[in-house]
Amino acid sequence: MRNISLRGAWSAAIVLTVILFVSAASVSAAQDTASHRRVASPAEHARGLRLYPVIGMNNAEFTEDADLDRVPDALIDSALQARAKGWAASLSAAPTKGIQLDAKGEVEVAAGNDAVAREQFANRLATPGLSVDDRAFTLLTAVQAFGMSAANTARMRVAYEYVAQLDALPQSPSVAAIQFRAHQILAIVYYNAGNAAQSSAELRKAFADVPATPFLGRNDRIADPFWRYADIVSGMPDGRAQIDSMANYLLAQLQAPPALLATNPGYQGVAMYMTNRFKKLLVLTNHLGRQAPPIAAQFWFNTPRPSTKAPPEAGDSAVRLKTLDDGKIRVIEIGDSHCGACMAALPKLDSLSRTLPRNVEVWFIPQEADEWGADPCAREVCAEHWRNNYVEFKKFTLPIALWIGLREPNPDGGTRPIESPTWRALQIETRPTMLVTDGRGRVRHIEIGASQDVLLRTLKYLMAEAGHAASTQPASAAPVATTSPASSH
Repeated sequence: MRNISLRGAWSAAIVLTVILFVSAASVSAAQDTASHRRVASPAEHARGLRLYPVIGMNNAEFTEDADLDRVPDALIDSALQARAKGWAASLSAAPTKGIQLDAKGEVEVAAGNDAVAREQFANRLATPGLSVDDRAFTLLTAVQAFGMSAANTARMRVAYEYVAQLDALPQSPSVAAIQFRAHQILAIVYYNAGNAAQSSAELRKAFADVPATPFLGRNDRIADPFWRYADIVSGMPDGRAQIDSMANYLLAQLQAPPALLATNPGYQGVAMYMTNRFKKLLVLTNHLGRQAPPIAAQFWFNTPRPSTKAPPEAGDSAVRLKTLDDGKIRVIEIGDSHCGACMAALPKLDSLSRTLPRNVEVWFIPQEADEWGADPCAREVCAEHWRNNYVEFKKFTLPIALWIGLREPNPDGGTRPIESPTWRALQIETRPTMLVTDGRGRVRHIEIGASQDVLLRTLKYLMAEAGHAASTQPASAAPVATTSPASSH
């Protein structure tokens, strides 16, 4: 199995924190709150703000580097450290000061020089006249540098030292936004380690900072962590209640403060847009924690035809159902051959399916009409076209469950194919929709589109969760996935 990890973990370092600070500062300034803007000289931009991306601390940089070509996954960590050591050594020849200390600290951590890194961050924090916002920025940078792996307990302790200092800073909209980001970073680290209890605890701390963040800042950052939180608690016994409770809390925080609406009508449009976007997200998360509907199809490619016969669907007695409650984690893309995004994602998913362990499957469940292009055809003929084009010609090897429904009368006097019961149960409105089920067949992640990075995180979390559950079961018991706080470490 290839290493499923966050390939871009290091690349988020200096650029994302700068963006975070700038956006927070600009919003707080717009609301006439006390804030100190960061001003960097051209030299600082050259050697400080841009220092970290230049070092190439991510897989994409390796891919584009003619000298390194592509580094094998198993060697990524050692190659990154070697490059960081070389860069840190080259920096030691010249004095480092100001904002450059933040970037230098990150590079030293990457190089394995933790003591030197702490000294760099300490020097930055000791700068005379350093603003509260700058102090928060440096502490966040230190959290990002040290808090990258839950397995490295020594570094995580250091990260929490910086988090404690960050949480103790005087509250302001910009500081609250950075505090939110710090707890979100730690939540993702614990999520990747399969530690549901600690991850959800960090997200709750992050959400506690939401009311104090600038209106635009809170809107930009709520959706993704809420989605992750919902993924985590969806496996807990009271998961639905927790999701609904947090959703109600956050929904209220998406509304612009009355004072802003009175002075700037533009905020009202933003508030409506963000609230509607979050409501659409709630429609999807409503499936989380619930049993996924069985996969229904008449035609099965790259997988045995299930033996379980479905109840007749408008006379269609050929439909078969495949249960999802069989101990396997499944990635399921829902789409069709007329959806460009669906078909564009299919080769990547097919390739991914070959790298995963045997208890993880990647599925495609398309719904098609009884026609090929503009030409009507019998269902068996259409299915054969599908086989010839996608299984034989493009050589997709992932399981495909194809639904082509019989026709039923239309209200206007015509006919239309019967909708897939799987699609109908999931209320599919946008394609592609991606969902991930755990070994019990429960939906643990669902999204519109197909983000490879988010998918890998989700799979890593569920595999860690399932692995822990298997190790705690009696020898005679079948492995059962769980995310209860008592068994999530």
